Amino acid sequence: MLTRLMSKKAPNSYKHSMTLEDHERLAVLLRKCRASWVLSYDDHPVVRDLYSWAQVEPVRITYTTAVRRKNSNDVGIPGQRKNSEVIIFPREAGVSKGA
Repeated sequence: MLTRLMSKKAPNSYKHSMTLEDHERLAVLLRKCRASWVLSYDDHPVVRDLYSWAQVEPVRITYTTAVRRKNSNDVGIPGQRKNSEVIIFPREAGVSKGA
């Protein structure tokens, strides 16, 4: 499953996971969409390939919601977990990749 291939998270991290066909269908629908949209994914070569026609911008995300606080009994992951993600959006007319 693409969601599991792209993500280092546990297999049950998402309530509703998607198949490769679901991801491909979403990419096709967004390519045809005339409305404004923004999509985020974990950075992965498959994602970059699916959205090669769109603007793909890498971002570095630090997750803090699952961080265990010092002197606390909160359950969480000690420290901050960093992840590389991409923000994807339609290219503007006349803007080429890498411009």
